[in-house]
Amino acid sequence: MTLLLRGLLIATLTFSAFLSCTTGPKKKTPLNAPPVDVQTYKKAKALLKSGQSANGLAILKKLAQKQPTNDVTDDAYFLMANFYYSRKNYTQAYRNYLPIIKSEFQSPKEAKAYLKSAYCLKYNGQSDEALGLISRGLNYANMDNATKVEAHELKGSMEQTLGDYPQAVESYAFLVQNHPNLNKRKQYLERGLNLIETKIPTENLQSVMRSQSLPPEYIASANFKYGEYLYNNGETDKAYDYFKKVIAADPSSSYAERARALFVQIKEKGITDPYAIGVILPLTGKHKHIGQKALKGIQLGLGLFGNGQTPFKVAVFDSQSNPEIAAKGVEKLVTEDHVIAIVGGLLSKTSIVVAQLCNKYRIPNISLSQKSKLTNIGDFVFRNAITSELQIRMLVKTAMEKRNIKSFAVLYPNDRYGTEYANIFWDEVRARGGNITAAQSYQPNETDFRNHVKKLVGIYYMEDRQAEYKFHLNKWHKKQRGYSRNNPPDDLLPPIVNFQALFIPDNTKALGQIAPMLNYFDVQNITLMGTNIWNQPSLITRGQQYVEGALFVEDRSVFKQAYKNTKFYKKYIDTFEEEPSTFSAQSYDIAKLLSMIIKSGEKRRVDVRRRLASLKSFTGAKGKVIINSRREMVSPLISLTVKDSEISTVE
Repeated sequence: MTLLLRGLLIATLTFSAFLSCTTGPKKKTPLNAPPVDVQTYKKAKALLKSGQSANGLAILKKLAQKQPTNDVTDDAYFLMANFYYSRKNYTQAYRNYLPIIKSEFQSPKEAKAYLKSAYCLKYNGQSDEALGLISRGLNYANMDNATKVEAHELKGSMEQTLGDYPQAVESYAFLVQNHPNLNKRKQYLERGLNLIETKIPTENLQSVMRSQSLPPEYIASANFKYGEYLYNNGETDKAYDYFKKVIAADPSSSYAERARALFVQIKEKGITDPYAIGVILPLTGKHKHIGQKALKGIQLGLGLFGNGQTPFKVAVFDSQSNPEIAAKGVEKLVTEDHVIAIVGGLLSKTSIVVAQLCNKYRIPNISLSQKSKLTNIGDFVFRNAITSELQIRMLVKTAMEKRNIKSFAVLYPNDRYGTEYANIFWDEVRARGGNITAAQSYQPNETDFRNHVKKLVGIYYMEDRQAEYKFHLNKWHKKQRGYSRNNPPDDLLPPIVNFQALFIPDNTKALGQIAPMLNYFDVQNITLMGTNIWNQPSLITRGQQYVEGALFVEDRSVFKQAYKNTKFYKKYIDTFEEEPSTFSAQSYDIAKLLSMIIKSGEKRRVDVRRRLASLKSFTGAKGKVIINSRREMVSPLISLTVKDSEISTVE
């Protein structure tokens, strides 16, 4: 540290006690300087102007020290300080501004001394001290408007640099209202609005909104941002109050226009038809067979089929397995159909957005998705599904304990469902002491699995097994003597099957294409493993003999003989002339539960949520269903396999 800078630091520390005073010093009126001192000051000033700075500074220094109580003293200090300031010697400049500020006598130079001292500290890298000094100057120095404007410009700039955005907004507010240049006013208005909109955290906006000195544009911006935050978190009543403040502060602004638009949405979202149940399911595309069976369960549970009358109606929206479309579905069901609750989504990728929006709008959402930790999204999210964690835990346990399988491979679609199940499967196998020896992904809706299987068993990259390949190629050529075939087949290399089981978290359509391809490349004697979406007749019709011995899990109740004698099972078959799926039963239970709660007198969304959250269990289509602390409706699971081309339980 240089000697001059060390001196500046000492001076600053000495001055800090002065800055910490809570009240401004009461200063005395200085004595009139004798004529000789006035003439001496003029002489020194002339010497500085003529370039004889050493002589001029020496005279000013003696003059300042000789008569520290008269009205020439501050002139002498100020002239010396300005001289050093003009030459960017901010340490010496600060030392000479400081006596004017600390003096017990009044000075017309005090306001400028505060401002210039703050600049000196800033330029010497002491921004915090500079900010404290200029803030005190604004509070206690007798500043004219021009000096106040410059002081606020400096203060606001430093506050923004140091990250004190609420205080910077206060400084810019003064400039918006007092700067003599209209263009500058506009610039500072935009600068303050930008800080409110992009820099100030929502939790700090309250300090801005409490200010009494902000222009209406700032008040409108801060209230709108806070109101929008509340609106997005489902606190529409509180948001409404803040939007009213926006309109009151600046009725013609863009913030007021946006607030009015949200008023309409709040009103629309607040209207509730207690007998309208919203449904968001994939009713077209790859997963339509699951969505359609779930919808039938809901319709049956609400009494929409049969001779009896029901007050309920179903507002159905096809998600098309697309998250963006599912989001639009929530908006429509809430603002147009005014549903009291929403059943769905079903797929991982759509269930997340449906749950998030329902929780935001404070509408009970009972999901059919197996997505991990879905109910963590919020208190308005419930679930009736066999969760991914429970399925995989049961599946791996059965494979390792019942089949003595220790090594596994994974072939999975690169979508939310596939990657989620693949990750959970991997973790569970490792946790139980098993090994994952191979893993391969493929694109959703893939139809040609040739290369994916080859990569899985090490026969895709020939260069990795070059010597072995040449050996088999020579053997093949010897066998071709006398034959016209010139191109060798692509299955010369034997597969490396270092796993006992292959987990495929995809539907039966994909499985029906993968299983024969495994057989084609001589991947034999392995156990295929999947999720509960395999529990349907198409597993056998698509997989044929290749899925013999496959493992997956399902709701235990479905495989009890008593299940086929239930009122639900018989009524479903009589109505739709097909067997219900697990999704049919789960959605039926949701519909019956909502029907019971609403018929008991709950006509508001928040009350339906409260009743759902208070339940510990209920009797569903398959028997007793437990509701755990995570708002999940849980049924016991059973392991299934394919034996003699039929789905049966694992003994």
